[in-house]
Amino acid sequence: MEQKLSETNKIYETAKINLLDSKTWKMTLKFSIITSYSILLWKFCHKARLLQDVLSYDKKIYYKRRLRNRKEINRSEALLSKKRLIFDLTLEKKLGDC
Repeated sequence: MEQKLSETNKIYETAKINLLDSKTWKMTLKFSIITSYSILLWKFCHKARLLQDVLSYDKKIYYKRRLRNRKEINRSEALLSKKRLIFDLTLEKKLGDC
């Protein structure tokens, strides 16, 4: 009887250890899955942030170039209007001399 009881206790202890091992294994697996997802999420967010920085930098450069081009266009239009004015004045002067 005692032998059966000790065998039963051994089986129970073995089952208990196996159950703890399986719980530990499951917890370890869950932890590793959560960790890997969080690392992937961090990498994705980091790359998205870098991409956003690059895009915003490109946008800033685009608007600066656009503004610079607009200023250059305004300057060239001002020079053209000044040249037209000078041409008109010289033409009037020449026509007035005739």
